[in-house]
Amino acid sequence: MNGWPESGGCKIDMRLQSISIRNFRNLESLELEFSSGLNVIHGLNGQGKTNLLEAMFYLVTGRSFRTHQDGAVLPLGAAADAVAAIEGLVIRENGGRNRLRVAISRQGKRILIDEKPVAQLAGLWGRLRAVLFTPDDLMILKDGPALRRRMIDITLSQIDAGYLAALQNYSRALRQRNLLLRDAEERRAPRDQILAFNAPLAQWGAAIHEKRRRFLHDLGERAARLYAGIAPSSETLELEYRDALHGKKFSSPEAALTAWRKMMDGNIETDIRRGQTLRGAHREDMRLELSGRDLRQFGSQGQLRTAMLSLRLAELELMRDWSGEPAILMLDDLASELDAPRRNQLFTRLDAGLQTILTTIDPELLGSRLENARTIHLQDGRLISTD
Repeated sequence: MNGWPESGGCKIDMRLQSISIRNFRNLESLELEFSSGLNVIHGLNGQGKTNLLEAMFYLVTGRSFRTHQDGAVLPLGAAADAVAAIEGLVIRENGGRNRLRVAISRQGKRILIDEKPVAQLAGLWGRLRAVLFTPDDLMILKDGPALRRRMIDITLSQIDAGYLAALQNYSRALRQRNLLLRDAEERRAPRDQILAFNAPLAQWGAAIHEKRRRFLHDLGERAARLYAGIAPSSETLELEYRDALHGKKFSSPEAALTAWRKMMDGNIETDIRRGQTLRGAHREDMRLELSGRDLRQFGSQGQLRTAMLSLRLAELELMRDWSGEPAILMLDDLASELDAPRRNQLFTRLDAGLQTILTTIDPELLGSRLENARTIHLQDGRLISTD
């Protein structure tokens, strides 16, 4: 995708029609079909509900949302040559379809689209778009900036291939520069070798910055509107992009690139002394304020949950409007994450045509919405029944 599409364009329905899972955590062999609307995965704790969403997330990103070690998804005690396999069929209203497959072993990961191997992970992104809401999402707001950057990167990479490419190029240049900086501290790496990486870091950093700026501006406006509709008071939510250039505005992309280059060049002595690149896109953050106060420091649990829910719903809107396709909404452990008022607010804001896959220990929490839902009962990683 090049550029930024306007909202309200032609929409093409996309959904995950079916999934097949083998040897993934406690899911030994599972095949499911999903409805185009609400799908409720229920069962007691530890039965495989979150494992199912994790397997689905592999079809979206090629990665887990729970661990950085792919091998951790293999069953306990699995043989050395064991393979976890996830296969999903994605269909579109215009007749398009893709069969996505991710195979994971201790030796690595293999991705196929329509039975053709994909050389790079980037080839998978955007084939199936999803927004995931889990109980751990509160840590995005409470913890350090790395989790907030990851949230931004996952959403933007699903809708903008140019952003994903810039992020990958920036990360490669950053790794090489940091290796040289560590050597420079021990007087082994010449200064000109380090300086050679300033140009690519500035080029890709400026591209990342511009896309993040537009994304967070739109995300903040939508999240503020959604928060106002959920919160029971006059509280106002604001999102601030804390970028590497401290909010400076530029008249042209060339001016922004020059500023990025000056920043990289001007920080070289400090970087050598510290042995790492201290400024750049990899240090950026976003800050949320509630009625002028830092939400991270002063927000209650209820306010944090409402803000995080507002952000996820805003992501859902952005994916639909910028990509032209609705994303799938994945909700993990609805009972523990959202109280009754927030559950009701969530469901009143969901489009009836949006494919939603949620897990819960108590499906009765959904009330009358169960009448039009597909329910899937899991026990010990096995399918017990579907309705």
